[in-house]
Order: sequence, then C-alpha cells, then structure tokens
Amino acid sequence: SATEIADFVDTGIPPVRGMGSSIGIDNPPLTIYLMSLPVLLSRDPLVVTAFVAMLNVVAVWGSYELGRRYWCAEVGLVSAALLAVGPWAVFYSRKVWAQDLLLPGTLLFFCCLLAWLVEGRRWALSGAIVTLAALTQIHFSALAFIPLLLLVLAIALGRHLFHRATGKGPAGAEATFPWKPLAVGVAASALLYAPYFIFDALIDWRNVRTFIEVLGTPSQTYWESVRYALLNVGGREIHALAGSEQFRHFLAGIVDLGYWPDRIEEGAAVAGVIYLIYRWCRKRQDPQAFRRDGLLLLWLLAPPRFYLRSRSAVCPHYLLPLY
Repeated sequence: SATEIADFVDTGIPPVRGMGSSIGIDNPPLTIYLMSLPVLLSRDPLVVTAFVAMLNVVAVWGSYELGRRYWCAEVGLVSAALLAVGPWAVFYSRKVWAQDLLLPGTLLFFCCLLAWLVEGRRWALSGAIVTLAALTQIHFSALAFIPLLLLVLAIALGRHLFHRATGKGPAGAEATFPWKPLAVGVAASALLYAPYFIFDALIDWRNVRTFIEVLGTPSQTYWESVRYALLNVGGREIHALAGSEQFRHFLAGIVDLGYWPDRIEEGAAVAGVIYLIYRWCRKRQDPQAFRRDGLLLLWLLAPPRFYLRSRSAVCPHYLLPLY
C-alpha cells in the first residue's frame, strides 16, 4: 500500500511482507521495493503512475523484440501494436497496482525460457527461475506459470534420460541436463523468499497455515477464466470502468458497434491458438521451431487452464500473465 511504501522510504527499514491478498495471505514485499523507486523522487501519485506506465512502454518494445528474435519482424510488430492499443492492456499498464508490474517480468521470463530451449543458453534457465520467483512476489497470479515451468523441466529431463539410455540424440552441452543452472536458480529464489518465510515463522506460520487451508478448500470450475482471458485480448466490457451510474453516458458517447470489433479480435485469438497447435504438430522435425511454438502455446493455455479449477473466485486481473 501507499502507507507501507512511504514508511519504507522514510524509515529505511526493509519490509518483509506486502499487502494482504484476496485469499488472506500476505503478499511478499517486492512490489513495495519497486514502487519505492519513484517515491524516492516524489510523493506525487502521478510520478508513481508514470513509473508504472514507463515500465509497460518498455514491455511493448520487449514484445516486439521477443517476436522478432524468435519468429520474425512482422510477428513482433503485430504483437507490439496489439499490446500498445489494447484497451484492457492500456488500463492495466498505468495504475499503481501490483499486477500492473507483471508484464515486463512475464516477457523476461519467457525470453529466458526461449533462450534456454531454442538457443541452448543453459544459464538462461537460472534467469527464468529467479524471474518467476520475483513475479510471484509481485502478484500471486504468476503462480500459473509454475506448472508450465515444471512441465518444461520434466520434458527436458525425460529427453536427457532417453538420450542417455539409448545413446542417441545431440552431443556436447545440449545432451546434458542443466543441473547447475537449475540449482543456482532454485537457490537464488530461496534467498529471495527467505526474509518472507523467516518473518512468517516469527508469526507462527500464519501465511503458510492460511495457504494450507486454502489448498484444503474444494476446488470449483470457473469458466470465467476462459471468458476473462478472451476479455483481456480486446476491449469488450471496458464501459464497466465508467461505473454503474455513468456507463450508459459512456456508451452514448461512442459509436455503438456492440463490441463486435473486439469479438472479432477474440475470435482471431482463438483461431490463432488452433493454428499454432496445427503448426506445432507440423514442426516436429524442426527441434527449434517445435520448442519455440510449443512454449508459446503453453504460455497462451497455462493461465486459463490454471484458473479453470480454482479454490477461490477468479478475477479478471488473474489472467494478466497472458500478456
């Protein structure tokens, strides 16, 4: 919160926990550390807002670079353009909210994974693990990427064991599983979380016990996760931001297309996923393209699948890791 950020800047005492989450667990404090950077310069909320917006503008450039590097310049340009003008993407890129800091880290996480899987840069795995740990400290919605990372690691280990047993497969560094980068990434992530868990131990493991209680709650199917994923693609229902009393005035002031352009964009996104599955199946003989497209497919499917069965109500911003 603003009070916790101001206290950190005024006193210099590092916080060991952040704001409470909607499920009753304290967030880790990384968001406070990040938000304190602009507060060092000014207490004006516009300065903090500009800081968040600047990070997300950099992320638009990062989206272009990611698409250009691993696919082509046209892919990078289209993805950056859609991200820059998407109504919900714009809304979630300029608020002093923890989830509005996710996009730059999400892009960095997948850049690291692609560098490892496609380019063979083994130590990029350490970067991916640490980045994911930082993302979960910013907002718990990034937990959706943990099953994705575990699946990628399991597949890589399975390939390594198969090649070792059969004597077939690539030679050199690519033939070995990146145990050292994995260990370094896990150790660095543990250090990142150490103050949070030490403090939790001092308060009788309150957060851990709450987390265990949440895990014990029966899960339910929330089809809203799919709807929210599609909602975030375009600008459908953006009029809700005007409030329950003013949204009709907002709708009266724009060309009424019934959000059909946004629905078309959502349909194009679904068609894109279907085409990506087809393309991924066709690229089995091209290891780099197979891994690259497969990871992109996991990125698109992991968040809605993760929240499809949930033990707590799903909110639209839980699907922001899709960006």
